[in-house]
Amino acid sequence: KVFAMNLNVEEFVQCFGLAIAALCALFPLGNYGAEGDFGGGTEKFIANLVPSIGCVSLIVTTVWKMVGIRREMRREAEETGHL
Repeated sequence: KVFAMNLNVEEFVQCFGLAIAALCALFPLGNYGAEGDFGGGTEKFIANLVPSIGCVSLIVTTVWKMVGIRREMRREAEETGHL
């Protein structure tokens, strides 16, 4: 489904959010220019900012997924008459 791009909105948001989180998690490994020294002002700010963006992305993805699951549960309950 991902390679064919037959994604609905919920799946797209989930894939996009997880991709952002993964890239933010890998940022310290390939940060060119800082060379492992995050002691400077700008480097320290960026070293704190990027993981924060990754955490926010994971939180948004989790909340979005929970909303989708609750919507599916509600739809199933309406279809079976157990509302």
